Amino acid sequence: MELNFITKKRTRTGTNDLDISIKVLTARNKGNYVQFAFRNNCAKAISDTGFVVVAIEGTRLYFKSETKELGFKLTKSTKATNQFTRIKDDNLAKWVKDRQGEYPLLFDKDHHLFFIETKEAKKWN
Repeated sequence: MELNFITKKRTRTGTNDLDISIKVLTARNKGNYVQFAFRNNCAKAISDTGFVVVAIEGTRLYFKSETKELGFKLTKSTKATNQFTRIKDDNLAKWVKDRQGEYPLLFDKDHHLFFIETKEAKKWN
């Protein structure tokens, strides 16, 4: 099975034991974004470039390191071990809507990728 990674589109103009939180944010006149908060230095494990892409497979959300041209930038927070990124993708926002929350980072030995296992949600397609 091939994973379909979501990449950025080119245009011209009490959670210490949980590694990743995901939530949908709504920006006025700009639509929905998915915000990822990577804690406990897990962003360093996922990406050595400082940019990531994500892929959805069932209840799993996979993360992969990517180039600056295709990936979403990981931004450091005021806490040295935390990093954030926001992704504007309508399908991803629909998928995350019923799965917002805190998750541990896991590793898939078959795909050789890090992922989070989310709860089952309503059909999103």
